[in-house]
Amino acid sequence: MAMRKIFLWIIITACALELAWQGWLFYISKDARKFDSAKVFVTLRGVQEQCEIGMGLYGAQRALPCGDVLSYIRDDLKLPVGATFGISDLGNTHSAEIASLNSALKTAGYRSVGSIKIAFITMPEPPAGNR
Repeated sequence: MAMRKIFLWIIITACALELAWQGWLFYISKDARKFDSAKVFVTLRGVQEQCEIGMGLYGAQRALPCGDVLSYIRDDLKLPVGATFGISDLGNTHSAEIASLNSALKTAGYRSVGSIKIAFITMPEPPAGNR
């Protein structure tokens, strides 16, 4: 009788773990997992012509002008051609700047895993007469 209870407990635990694993896999989209797999991340924060480059999702980032991103990735990080990159926009960066950075990296042989724009909700500015 005790053996049956132990066996039943093991079966229930295994089913619960499998259900949790499958839920986690479907909760996080394939696109999010693809973006997270990039070797290098370029972040634009809305500051004119200023980018931050980091290896991996949580690696230390280095700030430099956006025009120097390609040479930094190629010469300093020594990423091989075909390595993946992701671009994140955390500010009010013009889409033309993002597109030119994206095309420059693609032309150099790097593969894009996508770009995301993250918008933050802020308080509206008070009217000019109420300041």
